Amino acid sequence: MWEIRTREMIVNLKQHTMAVTALCLYDDDSHVFSASRDRTIYLWDLRAETRVKGLEQKMGGLNGLVVLPNHIELISIGQEKCVSLWDARESAPLQQVPTHVEQTCVATYTPKGPTYDSRQTIFATGSTDCKVRLWGYNPLQLLAIGEGHSASVRSVKFSPDGKQLVSVGDDAGVLIWNIFVEDGAAEAEQQQQGYDMGNAPAQSGGY
Repeated sequence: MWEIRTREMIVNLKQHTMAVTALCLYDDDSHVFSASRDRTIYLWDLRAETRVKGLEQKMGGLNGLVVLPNHIELISIGQEKCVSLWDARESAPLQQVPTHVEQTCVATYTPKGPTYDSRQTIFATGSTDCKVRLWGYNPLQLLAIGEGHSASVRSVKFSPDGKQLVSVGDDAGVLIWNIFVEDGAAEAEQQQQGYDMGNAPAQSGGY
């Protein structure tokens, strides 16, 4: 951890044995999850400066991790070529769905409301096969596949209202996707506003 004002490191948490690939901070900044290529997910208490929980995947390093609003449910992707669902109170994944290709990044969206409802959660993954996948969380199911990149997808991010998804890849492309959710079914199509780093139109494609 770093103090922004003084630019000084104030906490050094080092127990992973390989590259750390993701960090997910609690809303109150009290805890953080970290994921690593060493196949582990750690929960850290930032105030006590200690590790309080460890989760481990059997095979393959982790490429990405997201935490749902209740700070208990987690989604991970990685070299095991699976989407894995976790309960932070359990040491192993609760459910895994094979994707048959390595997923490189993940993002999630849950509508804001008076109570948390995982049935409203959707998430997206990017992969080495140049595709963007849209998933429903509860139940876990693949909703749509987007094709538009010509190289591995490196990052995905939902807009604050969940109606758009942005993806970037090794092809230097930035693609914007429209997300439509009706009657519990989600589908998406690529908005015609994808541009590469040179402001030229990105490759066209759609869900």
